Amino acid sequence: MRRWWTDERVALLVAETESWRGTPFAANSASKGRGVSCHKLCEAIFDACGYPVALEVPDVPIAHARFSTVSFVTQWFSGRVDFEAIRPTGALFPGDVLGFRIGRIVHHLGILLPDNQFIHAMDGIGTTVNTLADATWYSRLENVWRARA
Repeated sequence: MRRWWTDERVALLVAETESWRGTPFAANSASKGRGVSCHKLCEAIFDACGYPVALEVPDVPIAHARFSTVSFVTQWFSGRVDFEAIRPTGALFPGDVLGFRIGRIVHHLGILLPDNQFIHAMDGIGTTVNTLADATWYSRLENVWRARA
């Protein structure tokens, strides 16, 4: 299978990531430097890196993770033919979309960067880069989706 994230696109991914760092969290928003949510951050980064199909993850209520037993994010990705599900314990590559369990369901997204780092945006923290070597994050990693394009 041909990987969409070439070396050139990974370099663009890293540069785009740097331009979002420090952006505060804002639910269902994507305004660099002003406010972004985790899923809108993924959309904006994929768009900036030239992904040929719009991600357009549906808006997700913040309280959804607390009260639901069904993940809107997992359901949405399962209907995307341009992404394939990858085992979280398998080989992961920069550009993979990471789905983290918050509460009882997958409710949080990030994008894998080189060296097992990932970018994400969280309420109260903002847009930051963390590592999957951190047991807190690795234990919450439930899903990984890879672009097929």
